[in-house]
Amino acid sequence: MENKELELQVKTKGVKKFCRKIDKMTNSIKNLNRELEKANQLTDKLTGFNHN
Repeated sequence: MENKELELQVKTKGVKKFCRKIDKMTNSIKNLNRELEKANQLTDKLTGFNHN
């Protein structure tokens, strides 16, 4: 039974590590999207173009 518990702990740690990496990637994508939106707004101001 101890072997199964240890195996489960190792798998759980792996899943948690994977989830943390996904969270970091999600935050990076959100930051990139914000920067892209800022760049789009600046481009719109410079060109006098409006998406709406």
